[in-house]
Order: sequence, then structure tokens, then C-alpha cells
Amino acid sequence: KKEVPGELAPEFWGTVHPACGGTSQSPIDLPPAGDTTNSGEPLEVSYTPVDASQLEIKNNGHALHVNAAFGELTLPDGVYEAKQFHIRCPSQHTVDGKSLPCEMNIVHQKRGSTGNDNLAIIGIFLQQAKTLGLNADTGRELAFLRRLGLGNRLGLPNPGEAKKIANIPLDLNNAFRRQLQGGYYHYQGSLTVPPCSETVHWYMMKQPAAIAEEMFENFKILFPSPANNRPVQALNGRPVVTDEESVEGEFPPAAKFHWTYGEHEKWSTGYPDCAGTSQSPIDLNGVPSSGTGAHFNQH
Repeated sequence: KKEVPGELAPEFWGTVHPACGGTSQSPIDLPPAGDTTNSGEPLEVSYTPVDASQLEIKNNGHALHVNAAFGELTLPDGVYEAKQFHIRCPSQHTVDGKSLPCEMNIVHQKRGSTGNDNLAIIGIFLQQAKTLGLNADTGRELAFLRRLGLGNRLGLPNPGEAKKIANIPLDLNNAFRRQLQGGYYHYQGSLTVPPCSETVHWYMMKQPAAIAEEMFENFKILFPSPANNRPVQALNGRPVVTDEESVEGEFPPAAKFHWTYGEHEKWSTGYPDCAGTSQSPIDLNGVPSSGTGAHFNQH
């Protein structure tokens, strides 16, 4: 029997979890961000405020995480429900070979799926506020992290523990609106911890959110070096696209006609009737009135 090191460092994960030695593993190194705006359509997310009166931030020894039903992400094959977010420092993904201070991952699972099947993760890099500058956007982002207790070392849980967070509704959409509306990288990958299931649609937002220096320091007190993140993995020929929610062959053919209002000229590709000659709505300005005085009442 192969001996497994006591600490089970990432390079040995595959000895216990075969998927960790797969060819579609995460995290990866991403190309330079360049323009962080979105050249296509933003991700179709619907996050709503969550009552925080019963929420806790938990320390599982590897990351800080909060579990709650934060809302939904709609992808070409259906609705994915947000189940949790977690924070690791330094970032798991790198950009042009460089890591950022931290990374926050919002974990979704397709409605009706179980186990580690059909996952989607929206990742948000966290950069020091002094680098990004103080403004209304970074203020909202810092306030969100402050409610989790990151600004107070004594307010954070030790490994294996949990602590209540501030009783203020958590709204991912409000806190991270500029990231969610901006550009992103997309690729197919895996969980970044064992069992490393290769079942994840990854969406890494280009625009980082702010984290205060003391928050980062408080995190590193809880998770001292070596870093609590997995080294980047080989791409192995996988495509990485920007501002596109899918790559070729990623979703079932029946789901490829995922429509948005930003691309209504493409609707007829999936729905031929949309190219018909009696479509609605129409412009009513200038439509002649009926000679009989009859009219249509819409209820």
C-alpha cells in the first residue's frame, strides 16, 4: 500500500483522491486582465439580501466560509443556486503568473443536483484597498467584509469553530455589483480541494474587490504560511474565454439557445418563430384609429 504523507500536501492528493490527478484541474493561471469591462453580456445572476440573524462564519481549517441561499446564477442548461461563499488568502488563481492577496468564491449548484455534480463558481479577487483607492464601490466591499468580522481578529473563528456575523442582511449583488457587471474569464475546471471533482464551470471576475490591510493580516494570523491555497494546475489545452459563459461542447446541445435581451437578433436561431412577420411588441405611435370607434381593452 502506498504510504500517504501525514500532512497530505497538494502534490500527494492524487494518492487518495484520483480525480486530483486529472487533466481539468483548478486553479489555473489566467491571462493579463487588460480592460476589466464586459465586451459581451454580464453573467445572469440574481442575488437577494439574506437575513443574517442566524448566519455564522466558519473556519474549516482551510478557509473562512458562510453558508446560505444567496440567490441564483442562470446558465445555458438551467438555474444554479448559490449555496456558500468562502475566502482564501492568497488567491487561488493567478493572473499572468501573479497572485492577488485573497480570493472569494461563490459556490453554486444546479437545481436538483447532488454531491459535487453540476457546480458553478464565481470567483472575485480581493486586492488591498490602498491599491484600488477609496470610493463608493470599495466602501461597499469593505463594509461587507467588515460584517463578516474580518476587521476584528477576535471576531474571527479559530479552526473548527464558527462565530456569528453582524446582524445586517448580506447582499452579494449590492456589495459586488461592479465585479458582477464587469468582465470575466471562463473555463471548465475542478474543485480546488479534494476530491477535486472536475464538475465546475468557473467564472473569475476581472475587477478585484477591496480588502483592508488589517483584514488581510487578521486572515493570515488564522492561516499562517504555507499558503492555504492549491498551486496552479496545468491547462492541458483547455480553452479560457473572456466574457462568454460557455465554451464549445460545455453544455448539452438542447441548452445552447440560452437567450438574453442583449442578443435578441439571435433568438430565431433557437426559436424560428422569432423571425416571423407578426411579432410583438410594436410601436403604436401613428396607428390609425378604428373607423367604428372600437378599441381593444388589455387586461
